[in-house]
Amino acid sequence: MRVQGGAYGVSVTFTRSGMMLFSSYRDPNLKETLKAYDEIASYLANFEADEREMQKYIIGTISRLDTPLTPQMKGERADINFFTGLSQEDIQKERDEVLSTSSKDIKALSQMAADVLKNGYLCVLGSEGKIQENRDLFKNLINVFE
Repeated sequence: MRVQGGAYGVSVTFTRSGMMLFSSYRDPNLKETLKAYDEIASYLANFEADEREMQKYIIGTISRLDTPLTPQMKGERADINFFTGLSQEDIQKERDEVLSTSSKDIKALSQMAADVLKNGYLCVLGSEGKIQENRDLFKNLINVFE
């Protein structure tokens, strides 16, 4: 989505509460990005990565989990963990799962992605002109800045 003239960023987020979110920002290619999201389940079902590639993915993921924290950030994280009931055991379990992830595990996400996408929930916040240009993609258009 970001080669030349594409989105500045893109992500897939899995929350602990079970949500799966796809997002992009500063993305001038609305229709193309939504088409790419629609193809994620197929991409995952056909995912192949050798051991070296998987190690790179795992290192990238672990580096986001284990970033150095300032004292203030540690306090904020401790508050969030306390109020959400997240224990050190939960955090360690997540790390262990990341460290043991295989390409087979990634492939197994394809059905979850297909289930999420079949719900058809879509929210776009962006250029009114670009949204109007693609209005056939939406059930409702709501101007939230009036």
